[in-house]
This record gives sequence, C-alpha cells and structure tokens, in this order.
Amino acid sequence: TSYETADERFEQSMEYNRQQGITELSTPIDFYQLFVMGDSHLGSSQNLSVFFADAIREKSLAVVLAGDLTTGQKSGFDELAATLPSTDSLNYFGLAGNHDIYFDGWQHYRALFGSSTYFFVVTTPAARDLFICLDTSGGTLGELQLEWFTTLLAEQRDAYRHCIVVTHNNLLRLRPT
Repeated sequence: TSYETADERFEQSMEYNRQQGITELSTPIDFYQLFVMGDSHLGSSQNLSVFFADAIREKSLAVVLAGDLTTGQKSGFDELAATLPSTDSLNYFGLAGNHDIYFDGWQHYRALFGSSTYFFVVTTPAARDLFICLDTSGGTLGELQLEWFTTLLAEQRDAYRHCIVVTHNNLLRLRPT
C-alpha cells in the first residue's frame, strides 16, 4: 500500500512544480508525435530500452510514461533511472501508477521524477497543445487534485488547440474492477 494520500502526493507534486516551472516544448513543424506507454513493471520486462530507442529513432518530441513503471521496489526505480535516456536525447514525463507507490515507492518515484501531477505545453507554428498528467495511482484524484484539474480546464483550456489528459487508471470507468 501507499503511505501517502492522494492529497499528500498532490501537494508534494505542486511544491516541485512551483520550483521547476511549466515545461514547454517547441517544434518547428506542425506534425509531431509523442510515444506513450504504461505498465512496463520494470524488472519483469526488458522492452523499455527498445521503447526509448524507437522513440529516439522516430524523432518523438517526448515520451509519457503512464504509470506502473516499476513494482514499487527501490531496485526497480534504480533500474529505471539507469534505463532512462538523457534529456538531451529525449524529453520524458512520468506518472505514478498503483504499483509505483507500493512499498513506499512514492518516495523513490518522487526522487526520480519530482511530480506526478502537472501539465506541459507543446507549441507548433500553427497552435499550442495542452497535456495534463494526473496522479491516479491510488485509484482516486483526491479533492485537491480534482479542484486543480477543474480550475485548470476552466481557466486555460480555451487557449489551446488540443487538450490531452493522461492518467494511469481509467477515470471514466463506471464500475469497480
């Protein structure tokens, strides 16, 4: 289980975001691609290096790692850190998944990525796109993150061509599974 609540993880993420600022990626062409993956459960899969190599080869603007990157163990986060390409060769964004926060994993996730709730912007010559990353690792957004998300959509959504929301867990699931 996780030792932190959704609201505690959100507050820690917001503190990191205040220190780091908003990430804005620019591309000189209107067409761009992002690679997105989740559930690598590093330690049981060796495909992550192939994924990064493919993203670099295909000139992906960035990759989004949508949770369950590890099984929550420190050794998995150490292996993930060793597998991540340098940010000079590839931009990457992480989200915590439920397995990432097991075994006090949030502390390891946070040391590696800093935040699991944030947004970033992609600017092309023709438009700007908004990517919102939400922490659903505990199966809920929590009150604070939901309020932040609602405010962000109300105040900023109309300024962007596309709005893409990335989560680990399905927010639209109508029945528990």
